Amino acid sequence: ETFDCASDDGLVSIQTDVYMAIDASENQSESFEQKINTYLPTLDEIILPNHWDGIQHESLTCSQASEISPLYTGYPEVFGQELLTDQAYCGISLTFSDQTFDLCSDGFGIIRTWTIIRSCGTETEILDHIQIIKVEDQLPPYIECPTSLNVSAGANCLLEHWVPNLLVVDDCSAVTYQVSGSNWLVQEGEELPTLELGQEEISLTATDVCGNSSVCDITLEISDGLSPTPICIEFLEVALNSDGIAILSPEAVDNGSNDNCTMELTYELRKMGGTYASTLAFDCSEVNESNMIELQVIDEA
Repeated sequence: ETFDCASDDGLVSIQTDVYMAIDASENQSESFEQKINTYLPTLDEIILPNHWDGIQHESLTCSQASEISPLYTGYPEVFGQELLTDQAYCGISLTFSDQTFDLCSDGFGIIRTWTIIRSCGTETEILDHIQIIKVEDQLPPYIECPTSLNVSAGANCLLEHWVPNLLVVDDCSAVTYQVSGSNWLVQEGEELPTLELGQEEISLTATDVCGNSSVCDITLEISDGLSPTPICIEFLEVALNSDGIAILSPEAVDNGSNDNCTMELTYELRKMGGTYASTLAFDCSEVNESNMIELQVIDEA
């Protein structure tokens, strides 16, 4: 049974189903009826899509800028059914149009106007709905942040003219950063102040043009990166003692070895191809022979 869709209560059809139970001996129960009423949805029953504005629903990030379609941000719904733009549902059809506006940096917003039309016979109802969608720079910059960083001092045992070189990126906007230490602060691209050997705790703060920021704390390990300069006597003679042994110490070979940072140096000797030791021994088997030896100088680094 069908009715005009313009009926006052919106009833458009009544389906009557008759049911009866029959057992194995073909005994029949009394019949009963079930009526299914179908109503045309009203505009008031339509669930409208939320704003993606950071208030009603979280806004989109810049990496989600391609997801502004209603497939992601939502269509109007009625009775659990999405109302699509390319097909009518129960006498309801719709269209939408977008108007964009600029936000911070690469962000932007959309004013989406939905026009929903309910037609029934000669009657037409129209519902307009504004949906706000924002694509915003919400995320702080990314810093490739090591917990510690080893750098070598110069020949004067100081770290001078050093500029940090860390990866700092943002998905939506330009980034600037500054670096601070115990009692100093420099801007992006500026040299750090002169620092002595040892540890310096530094913080790099990166900020994008939309005000999002992130911090990277690093322990800067400043070390002596230059090896000592070994200087040894080129030709040396040693005499065996009464036991036929000669002991050679590094001090007898050293001829002013030096280091740029360390005053206290450690010396070791070895015969060519041998192992370094604090002294070398020679015996009768090496009398009147030329023995090439090496002096190794080690600093505190």
